Amino acid sequence: MNDEERRKKRVYIHLKSLCTTNEARESLAAFKIFMEERDKAMSGGPKGSKIKEKHGFFQSLMGKKK
Repeated sequence: MNDEERRKKRVYIHLKSLCTTNEARESLAAFKIFMEERDKAMSGGPKGSKIKEKHGFFQSLMGKKK
């Protein structure tokens, strides 16, 4: 496990400890799945190079501005 994976794990453990409702825990679980899929897509470029995001991180979460 590399440093980045350890950091992500610590962050999710901390965030999970802050979730006090079932709705918050479900939302965090959905967010974790979303981020894992995003990370896989970002690292799957040609010859292992990273793919650049077309949108900012928060824009991709919130959708396009109108």
